[in-house]
Amino acid sequence: PEQYALKYAEPHAKMKFGYITESNRHQLKNGDILTVAKRPALAAKDICDNITGAGKEINVAMAQLVGLSRDYVFALEFISLEGVTKLMAIVEQSQLGDVQ
Repeated sequence: PEQYALKYAEPHAKMKFGYITESNRHQLKNGDILTVAKRPALAAKDICDNITGAGKEINVAMAQLVGLSRDYVFALEFISLEGVTKLMAIVEQSQLGDVQ
């Protein structure tokens, strides 16, 4: 149970997205569709670990990052794990690779 959290399952349908927290649970309405997902801290750790990997791992991690990056709770976890710094290093390495 500690590894999972509730989040909106249909983000585009009602313009709601992200994880359900104590501070936003009052916004839940009848008919909102939720799903069980990795908790934000675990998702952020997995993405941070995989963006420094190789091949398919990076592509999957980047796709997950795109989907989760709008969520405030996830963003805080990602930033606390130095995720932005890791992304900047990837961009810098890519640019240096193209120059040489």
